[in-house]
Amino acid sequence: MEPKTLKVLAITLSWVLLSILLFFYGHYYLVVSVQPDQISGSYFPESNFLGYVFCSLLGGAFFGYLMIFRSYYRTRRKTFAYGILYNAGLFLALYVAMVVLVTVPIAITAGKTANAGVVLRVVLGVLTNPASLVSMAIWALIVAGTQFMLQVSDKFGQGVLWNFLTGRYFHPKEEERIFMFLDITSSTTIAERMGHTLYFEFLKEFIADITDPIIDNKGEVYQYVGDEVVVSWMVGDSRANANCIRCFFAIQDHIANLAPKYEARFGVVPTFKAGLHSGEATVGEIGVVKKDIVFSGDVLNTTSRIQGACHEYNSVLLISTKLLNRLTLDEGYGSEALGKIKLKGKEHTVELNTVRRAPLS
Repeated sequence: MEPKTLKVLAITLSWVLLSILLFFYGHYYLVVSVQPDQISGSYFPESNFLGYVFCSLLGGAFFGYLMIFRSYYRTRRKTFAYGILYNAGLFLALYVAMVVLVTVPIAITAGKTANAGVVLRVVLGVLTNPASLVSMAIWALIVAGTQFMLQVSDKFGQGVLWNFLTGRYFHPKEEERIFMFLDITSSTTIAERMGHTLYFEFLKEFIADITDPIIDNKGEVYQYVGDEVVVSWMVGDSRANANCIRCFFAIQDHIANLAPKYEARFGVVPTFKAGLHSGEATVGEIGVVKKDIVFSGDVLNTTSRIQGACHEYNSVLLISTKLLNRLTLDEGYGSEALGKIKLKGKEHTVELNTVRRAPLS
C-alpha cells in the first residue's frame, strides 16, 4: 500500500477510536449525571454508537484525504503553526457549510417558508447550540492534533516517529540496508554565484521538490548533509530493491519538469549525481537532547565514496555490483560494468557499474 494511503487509513482509524472514546465518555456522563426518566425515550445508546462510528469513519476518510492529498501541498512549505491553523480553519469552514446544507432544506420544509430571516435564525440556532459548539471545538482540536502529529512525523522522517514510539531501535540492531547518497553537481560554484541566502532558498526548493519522488518509491530520508541527501531502503526482494533506481530517475524526471521554475527564479536548473550501495548497518537511538535514530557502518562510508566517484567516471549514477546483483532492473534500463575500482580512502576495491535509462549496446 502507498505511504500516503497508509496515512489516510491511520487518520481514519484513529478518528474512529477517538469517536468511540467520546461516545463512552458521553454515555457515562448521562448514566451518572442524569435521571433515567429524563432521557427515557430520547436516548438510544446503540444507534448513537453506530452514528458516532459511521460519522468518524466518513469524516476521517474524507478529511484524511484532504489533509494528505490536498492541503498538504498548500502547507508543506509554510510555518509549523500555519499548517495547524489552516487545517483547523478548513475543518470549521466545512463544518459550518455542512450544517447550512443540512439545516436550510429542513428549515424550509418544516416551516413551509423560504423567508431568509427565519431560515438564518434556525441555522444560527443550530450553530450556537451548546452541544454543537462543544462538538465543533472538540473536533477542531482533533483536526489540529492530527495535523500536529503529521508535521512532527515529517520532521522526524518517514516512519521514524513510529520507531521512536514503539522503541524499535532503543537497543541497537543490525539491518541490511540500501543507501543512496545524492549530491547537487557544482554546488560550490552555484553558491558563490548566487550568494548564500539565495543558494539556501535554491537548496530548500530542491529538497522540497524531490521529497515526493523519494516517498513514492518507498525511500526514507535519513539525513540532509549540506547539499547532500541520504536516502535509505530496507533490503527486500529484487523488485523492491530496484526502488532505489526508480527513485533516482523519478527525481530526475521531476526536476526536468520543473526546469522553467528554476530558470525563472534562480537562473539555473539543479543537476545531481548519486551513489548506491547496500550492506549491514547498525541502527539505534542516540542522544539525550535532540535524540535521533542513526545508522553506522562501512556501508555508509562506501556509498559516499561511490557517489564521489561519479565525476571521475562521467556518470550521474553509480551502483555497486553487490547491490546490482540483488535487484531487477525495469525494462528500459541498462547497466555497464566499470570493473573493480579503488575508491578514495578505501583499502579494498569495489566493483562499480553505471545505470542509464536505455539499455546499453
